[in-house]
Amino acid sequence: MIEMVVFDADQTLWDFHHGMRRALANRVADLRARFPEVTADLTVEAMMEHRRLVAEEHPDVIDMADVRRLAFGHTVASIGVDDPDGALVAELCERFFADRLRPEDLFDEVLPMLDALDAAGVRTAVLTNGNADLADADLQDRFELIVRAPEHGVAKPDVAAYRLVEERVGLGARQLAMVGDDVGPDVHGAKAAGWTAIWFNRNGHPYPGGPAPDAVVGSLADVPALVT
Repeated sequence: MIEMVVFDADQTLWDFHHGMRRALANRVADLRARFPEVTADLTVEAMMEHRRLVAEEHPDVIDMADVRRLAFGHTVASIGVDDPDGALVAELCERFFADRLRPEDLFDEVLPMLDALDAAGVRTAVLTNGNADLADADLQDRFELIVRAPEHGVAKPDVAAYRLVEERVGLGARQLAMVGDDVGPDVHGAKAAGWTAIWFNRNGHPYPGGPAPDAVVGSLADVPALVT
């Protein structure tokens, strides 16, 4: 019997891509205002490419805040701005994280779905590889536990991330279900840990392979019926 549903965060509970692009667009505007002579060609897409390159060059960096800091360092260097003490990069990071998540970024079905699980007596938690502050989306009080795995030196799909949740909530693997959009971390990781894995496939993508999920949902509104 499933006693707790554990959710991924980015692109599962909210539209991460929309919020990220908004936060990056605001940083492009900041840099253009401060350095108009060197940033005329700077775009959101260029910043996204800097982040991709950093993740590729530093595969062992699991803290997404560190990845973003390195990416902004790449951006600053690309426009020829000297930032010897890292103050500009630190400012960009602070403003980016402040802009990245807002209540309106939540998928429409999230709050009704959480209400339904609560009414059914199903416990809920979050297990994420990201670093978002759920208070930015007014979600901080909706979950029994929020685990940002990199803060503990691990990251999904490492089974250790799942065991950390088990220890914190006092439940065994068969009592836990993971809901997430990212097949590797959220499905393959959950299956390796012995959890029930529910793939959130909002856009109807074909399954890429590997251990199959126990269920697939196109909307989080379908989750309560699967676990109650």
